[in-house]
Amino acid sequence: MKQRHQLLLIIAAVLIVLVSVANALTEIERYVDTDVAPGGVGSVGDPWDTMTVAEAALDDNGNLVGDDTFITLHLAGSANDTTGVVWSGFTTGTNNYINILGDGEYSLVINDGTPINISNVSHIRFDNINLEVSAITGGALSVFRVSNVVAGSDIRITNSILKGPDDAILAITLVRVEDTDTILSINNSLLYDGGVSASSRAIWINTNGGAVYAYNCTIADTGLGVVVADNVTGVFIGKNTIVSGAGTLAYSLFGAGTMILTHCTANDATAENKVGVNNKDSVTPNYVNLFEVTEATWWVGKGADISAEAKWFVDSDTDYYGTVRGVRGGWDIGYYEYPALSAALRYYRSLLERQ
Repeated sequence: MKQRHQLLLIIAAVLIVLVSVANALTEIERYVDTDVAPGGVGSVGDPWDTMTVAEAALDDNGNLVGDDTFITLHLAGSANDTTGVVWSGFTTGTNNYINILGDGEYSLVINDGTPINISNVSHIRFDNINLEVSAITGGALSVFRVSNVVAGSDIRITNSILKGPDDAILAITLVRVEDTDTILSINNSLLYDGGVSASSRAIWINTNGGAVYAYNCTIADTGLGVVVADNVTGVFIGKNTIVSGAGTLAYSLFGAGTMILTHCTANDATAENKVGVNNKDSVTPNYVNLFEVTEATWWVGKGADISAEAKWFVDSDTDYYGTVRGVRGGWDIGYYEYPALSAALRYYRSLLERQ
């Protein structure tokens, strides 16, 4: 009887292993390097030269759910990628997502166009990339635009920099969300140089039933900071986020939308119907280098620990540069964590990080 019981246990264990193997996801791992000549196949030794080429090639087998796969696309290269990308035509899901990982050096810089447009892709993630619109000749451009997604979407931007052309007249939106049910999370990221036009926006939410999260972000020098548009029910949830240098309003809520802020700051004094706790208005930080806050400000150590919220997929307890959060007694507000170092050591660390 004992031997029969042991045999049944062995058979059950084998079946569990077989089922696990059968249900295991397959990773499609591909590579982009802007420093190589065109004509690669996306392999580690023969990468594609642009993200546009990568998207077109991967789109040939775009049903990730049906194929039980997920994509990891590595981006590298010191030369700028200069062709805008429309991520479209993929069937994705909670486990069958597209994961785009930059090396911190890769930059997608577009002249008079939109660097990244998400259309009909519900689950896609961007980490450690630089996006920039270098010049515009007309309005209504975006740096990162989301449209035509399905319910239950999960789109993420982490550890990234989004930059506008800082145009004195023409309007641009750094992050534009305009489809119902979009869920977009932005973490540890810098959004800046939207220009002084009153119609320029850092984040524009024009959706019903969707939400945009901005956690530990720094938003600087745009006509408007975060805007929830009129006649929509979109939601903005901000934590540990700075809006400074907004030409008119830092946080703008119109109509039936919702804006909930926790440990966020604004450079203006208007309540603007936002709700939340531990926020501070009418404050502008002292910056050094690339919008990094200095020690003698209200931002250092005044944020909330958000690492337990499990919204992020990489390094949730570090800042953009990899400094551990809370090293001076509490999380800092913004994409940058002031290190527990002397001024001299901090200066040399900054030099090393930019090599």
